[in-house]
Amino acid sequence: GYASLQMESQRNSSNQGKKPFVAAFAQSDPGDVSPNTNLNNTGPGSTDVQTTKIMGERQLALAQKLFDQANIPLNGSIETRQVYVDLSDYQVTDEFTAAGPQTTCPSAYGYSFAGGSSEDGGGHFLFEEGMTKQSYFLDLLIGWLTKVPKWTAAVKECQSPKPILFETGSGEPPLQSQIRSITIARIGSLVIIALPVEVTTMAGRRLRMAIMDQLGNWAKHIVIAGYSNGYAGYVTTPEEYSIQQYEGGHTLHGRWTLAAYLQITSRLAKALETNTAVNSDSIYDDWRGKSSEKSLSRGDKTSLPEGLHYGSPKAQNKTQYRPGDLVIANFWSTNPTENYPEVDNYLLVEKQTSNGWQAVATDGSWETTISWHLNKKSFVATAQWQTSPMIANGTYRLTHLHSDAIISEHSVESQTIYID
Repeated sequence: GYASLQMESQRNSSNQGKKPFVAAFAQSDPGDVSPNTNLNNTGPGSTDVQTTKIMGERQLALAQKLFDQANIPLNGSIETRQVYVDLSDYQVTDEFTAAGPQTTCPSAYGYSFAGGSSEDGGGHFLFEEGMTKQSYFLDLLIGWLTKVPKWTAAVKECQSPKPILFETGSGEPPLQSQIRSITIARIGSLVIIALPVEVTTMAGRRLRMAIMDQLGNWAKHIVIAGYSNGYAGYVTTPEEYSIQQYEGGHTLHGRWTLAAYLQITSRLAKALETNTAVNSDSIYDDWRGKSSEKSLSRGDKTSLPEGLHYGSPKAQNKTQYRPGDLVIANFWSTNPTENYPEVDNYLLVEKQTSNGWQAVATDGSWETTISWHLNKKSFVATAQWQTSPMIANGTYRLTHLHSDAIISEHSVESQTIYID
């Protein structure tokens, strides 16, 4: 996010609306990659925000160098091959397992999923990475806390050596869809493998090698686009799955998940190479109505002090600032989880000019944050804007925006501040 934001800011003149330049720092196969370089849930910065900035600056520096040096056009056609596959019981041949015919499993999470990644802070204290034995005590506790039915013997055997935290793929309907979208795309000489999963480094290497073996000399570059068209956990190699680190516990369809993706993507690559169509084993699984909707809101009834309305700024003790100062403004607000505003931003920072008010930052800018807290029965939104030491002197205003319905009832008020 930081690298994308900065690269777009450097190449677009406006902070608002549609921008002609879009920078996507997309995830590829980072399933076992972490920014927590100290391996204890901390990175190079003293806070998560500082670490994000440092990591983003590193990515941005290299990306800008590669962008400026790029001189090879992507010539050729644009094509895709996509299928929907039910991975709850998918048959995989020996060609891709090297262990005879095998099948994938209905989705299930393992103990080590609950244990979390130690590099990223871990998870519940009763669990840890590397757990491969089922525990009667933990199963009782899980059942009592989650009310999820106990694992079944067939799924337990299929998912071995994963101790089952809870099954999500064996009910009618299952707790989550078992239909996965899998795509191979071509943009000239670039090949993209679009998968709904987080792929580990070695699993990604095997996928790229298998796909390139099916393609002709036109294919010069190949990348994996993870998290595409859904989310189905992780994909590890069989060797990684066996030791049940966090990634193995989150490989939902068992030991042969990677082999299944290898088989399916190889078939798609062959179809792309031979210019033939492919048929889906399944159809898109529309999940609407299959599970109950959840609200982030607790349903608390809120109200405002008499004479105020939503979006009104609270009285400020300080309105005079110097360049480099942190500007803080508070606004009477609504519960942000009740609905999503049909406006571009929760926060708008503008500067007064001879041509009127001009936007200088929004809630999407790195230098701003907005947070909410409950003040008795009223929500207060706290907007913070870290000004630059090089910011121009002048009059600025901060505006907190809501839904169109709220804005239509009252004029939008702003907190005016002065920088000199």
